[in-house]
Amino acid sequence: MNLKYVVISFCSVLATLSAAKDFPGVLRKVDSKNAGELAFECEIHTRLKDAHLKVSLDTQNHYLRAELDKGVTVKGFASEMFDEKTGTTYYFIQGGFQPYFHQLTLAIRNGGEWAEFKRTYGGESFICH
Repeated sequence: MNLKYVVISFCSVLATLSAAKDFPGVLRKVDSKNAGELAFECEIHTRLKDAHLKVSLDTQNHYLRAELDKGVTVKGFASEMFDEKTGTTYYFIQGGFQPYFHQLTLAIRNGGEWAEFKRTYGGESFICH
């Protein structure tokens, strides 16, 4: 067997496996009971995965709370980064322990009118737009 064929086949398998672990979802803004808080919900429905995620951010102190699938809640004070080129503010938090180590990123523009939430753990990522 040709080595070039083996390498191409291996790369194709890796690309297929990594693509199967990304789950897209729809993010929508919801009303919050607390002043100065942005809240969002994300629904993910694929043939492999169903999940309902909730994330909220206190804009005053950057306290981020995410209710994830399987009863996991991640909360803490997020670091903030502002991208002047796009006008996007990113809030990042990570923590936990195996198998519950999570990286969460909430990106916000226009006071929360546009948002993106990304959760990564164990090689899987959920991205809600």
